[in-house]
Amino acid sequence: MCGLGRTELVVLVGTEIFMLRMVIAAAVLMLTASCDRTPPPLEHASLDFATTVEGQEVVLTYEGTHDVIRDEDPDIRLLVLVHHDGRLNSVGSFNNVMAALDSAAADRPELRLPETTMVLSPGMITDWHMIENPDRYADGHYAWWGGWWRGGANSVILPTVSNFELIDALILHVADQFPSLRAVVQVGHSAGGQLVGRYAVGSMVHDQLRERGIYVRSIIANPSSFLYLDRQRPNLAAESGFVDYSDGVPLVAEESCSTFNNYLYGMDGLVPYMGRRPMADMLAAFRTRDIWIFNGIEDNEVRPDMDTSCPAELQGRHRLERGRRYYEYLGHLFGPDVYESKFIELVPGVGHDGRDMYTSDQGKAIIFIDADSAAAALVDGSDF
Repeated sequence: MCGLGRTELVVLVGTEIFMLRMVIAAAVLMLTASCDRTPPPLEHASLDFATTVEGQEVVLTYEGTHDVIRDEDPDIRLLVLVHHDGRLNSVGSFNNVMAALDSAAADRPELRLPETTMVLSPGMITDWHMIENPDRYADGHYAWWGGWWRGGANSVILPTVSNFELIDALILHVADQFPSLRAVVQVGHSAGGQLVGRYAVGSMVHDQLRERGIYVRSIIANPSSFLYLDRQRPNLAAESGFVDYSDGVPLVAEESCSTFNNYLYGMDGLVPYMGRRPMADMLAAFRTRDIWIFNGIEDNEVRPDMDTSCPAELQGRHRLERGRRYYEYLGHLFGPDVYESKFIELVPGVGHDGRDMYTSDQGKAIIFIDADSAAAALVDGSDF
């Protein structure tokens, strides 16, 4: 039991009735209290965003610079959404980006970033949050998930809703509530990077914002795995190139990896959110989106928190290699013109650390963009 984290336990008992889950979870908390590796207390974001799903109000938690329901701010030009990692640390992720914002503001005072930037960090909570802090969640119908929030799976609580749907609703609400908005940047580190990478493929909000003259950028930082869009994978026996497994099953460590193309790693068995439109339409939209692969150069070893399943191993030996090979894959799949909208940024001296990534010179430059210039480029078709 001591080897199991909260997320794994949620998956293990995910089919049980909620009250029974609470009894089980309370017992597990007592057992794990004596373990050497007891996880730290969960972070509880202070703000709520409510939307309606099938006639039921559903609440998403977030930490942010603004209460998006109540606040008005005519100065807001840039929305930065930062997605937490597997520690479910929405408050810590928010603080990390705020540290980067303070530094970027000093670097580029002409952008007035503290006055023109909204930072939000949505929380993909589990039932553990409600068990640990019931008062925080007593007055709302909060959506919560197991580990598949990384890929937009439906919530456990009814009515079921994808966390990607709630992110969609949050972004569109901000665009309505803050009409001066000119650009949206989404960034996530580690598991948050996984979320950003898959959401960037499946979301239709990018297209809706583009029609409104709002620029959108997605930054995928140090994920354990990427979403491959066909059955090709890197040829890991060579420095570059790909192997097509359309007519076969790859071997990983001399064992068959029949699940290599299952979602979250490939396009078989998509969650409902990702299957809402034809594959060709989804890929055509993704082809032109502003996507950054963002890796620390020192994130180049196998870590205990890294995905070592065979579908992930087929993408590279460590996170840095997986990022580099995915960037190569995008050009291989779509052709070299895709590099007009797909980029890679590598940060020297930084390993698997979200704060160091965001506060690096490279991180500040690609996160805190000139929103007005980005929107203008979108309208007139110029480069940004």
